[in-house]
This record gives sequence, C-alpha cells and structure tokens, in this order.
Amino acid sequence: MTGFTLYLFHFDPPFKGVSHYLGITRAGRERQRWREHEEGDGASLTAAALRAGSLAHVAAVWNNKTFADEKSWKRAGHLRNRCPFCTPGLAQGAPVAIATLRWRGLAASAFSGVAFPASPSRRAN
Repeated sequence: MTGFTLYLFHFDPPFKGVSHYLGITRAGRERQRWREHEEGDGASLTAAALRAGSLAHVAAVWNNKTFADEKSWKRAGHLRNRCPFCTPGLAQGAPVAIATLRWRGLAASAFSGVAFPASPSRRAN
C-alpha cells in the first residue's frame, strides 16, 4: 500500500453537537491508529468523546489520499454527506461500522473485536 488513508468516525451519541471526526494515517496502519484513538492517544476530540461515553463507529475509509485531501474535506465541512450512517443511499442496505471504538483510557490494547500484537511499536503518524 502507498499513500495515506482517510477515515471517518461517526459519534453515537454526538459529543457536544459534534457527530464526526475525519482523520488520516499512513496506509497499512489504520487499525493501530484507531487503537491509539481508543486509548486516548489520538485526537483530543475523539478522546473527549469516547471518555464521555460516545461510541466512535469507523463509518468509512478512503485509500490513496493526501494531507491536502484531508484539509480540503475538513475545510468544506458537511462530513455527514460522506457518512453512510447519516446519508441514505451511500451504503447499500443498512450501514455497518467497519469497527467501533470505546474508551479504553491509556490502558493496554483493547481495540474492539480486533486482535493485535502484545506490544506493538509506536510510530509517529
């Protein structure tokens, strides 16, 4: 894999009026990055939302993207238009989360439903 992967979290319930978070990571390390979010080592928004009890559903991923794509999409806003949970017709049938994140604090790995190595190496994004 080359490039970067954009991913969209759908918060359930919304956190202080915020329903979505758009993030980016190197291709091939998506699940590691999602685990970092779940452990409180990701964006402050996701840490606060998860700590408050919201679930973060990984609603969509886009491969071979750039940091310019991420900035452009964030600047344009309206992430709900890219979310299969919020926009009927984006998903065939009922939308299904790719993964669901729950607050794990800074504890050892407990990513929802995914097995990881016992002691993964931490790499910068």
